[in-house]
Amino acid sequence: EYDYGHGQYRGNNPLIQFSVSKRGGQLLWLDGMKFFRNNINRTNLYWRCHWYYRHTKCPVLICMSKTNSNDFRQIHDHCHMRPKRKEKPGTGVGPRIRTPVVSNVRSLPQSMAHMFDM
Repeated sequence: EYDYGHGQYRGNNPLIQFSVSKRGGQLLWLDGMKFFRNNINRTNLYWRCHWYYRHTKCPVLICMSKTNSNDFRQIHDHCHMRPKRKEKPGTGVGPRIRTPVVSNVRSLPQSMAHMFDM
């Protein structure tokens, strides 16, 4: 079980993998959670939880060093809840959805700094 407590990733041995999206963008996989590259500066890469780009707007941001992929921090907590909307009477279906965990990912090298040189 993963603990994403109070704004910081607290796992002891994070499984970090990189892959390429269908549209050619860079993806980060942190213990099965998918992140899209959001921003880049001189020293850091910023990755957004893939649920940010859906109706749930998960606020998690990963700030990772360009030179060491094991040097990262998680900003905010995961929140994968659909926005409240009117439910039909008698459906009894709650707004909570499960985050899929993916185990089969095409791995790329640990350090991808050469891909981000500007």
